[in-house]
Amino acid sequence: MKFLNALALAAAVLFAAPAAAQTEADFIAAFAGDWLTFEPSLSSSGQCQVVLDQARNEIGYTVSTTGCAGPLVDLGGWGIVNNQLALLDSEGAIRVRLGGNQTRMTGDTADGRAVIFERAGTPGRAITAAGISSGTCIYLGYTASCAEVAALEAPAFDDDDLPQARILVDLNARAEARPDANVVATIPQNTCVALEQCLEASDGRWCRAQVADTGAWIRQQVVRRGQWPALTYVNGCAR
Repeated sequence: MKFLNALALAAAVLFAAPAAAQTEADFIAAFAGDWLTFEPSLSSSGQCQVVLDQARNEIGYTVSTTGCAGPLVDLGGWGIVNNQLALLDSEGAIRVRLGGNQTRMTGDTADGRAVIFERAGTPGRAITAAGISSGTCIYLGYTASCAEVAALEAPAFDDDDLPQARILVDLNARAEARPDANVVATIPQNTCVALEQCLEASDGRWCRAQVADTGAWIRQQVVRRGQWPALTYVNGCAR
């Protein structure tokens, strides 16, 4: 069924849209534009760009992509489905569902993979391995010790065991991979957690960790007091 027939904006959407954005047209205008994902599994060139256009097509609204891979290839359109922003294939089937705000959206692909999209031009503050190699210090938690390059390596996932991480600070775990998402729990310093999935973003790596009986997202890099970059967790549970 073509998605165009299903476009209807409910009064309470799952996005932090402006108060004035009460109509479908206002909502589409608010979220149209250039969006990026830095997740390697969704990109063929380091980053994937998705342009959400306000022009209509037979699927919903037009969309174009550059440097994308996997479910973000050959998109047919975008629009609103059940109060979420949806990326659609050429038949109107949902490839990706997203929620969030006008600078960052998070959600899932149809096959269950989590995704992060950021508005193009949003400033990122993540420290990379290259930055550490050139002399930049990213602190280990709230200590005075600088992290080694190896601390920024992505955890290794395999079919047998989930990778572990050691929490370096009392760390908020959130419902989504966004700094403004609801806090599910606060993980105490020196706790060892299992990681279910990790995603790359402009503000560093976010991983979904097993917290009690649920999963929640933890951010690996923060800025202490607005000026000192720090890691909140490292791979492995050794101290």
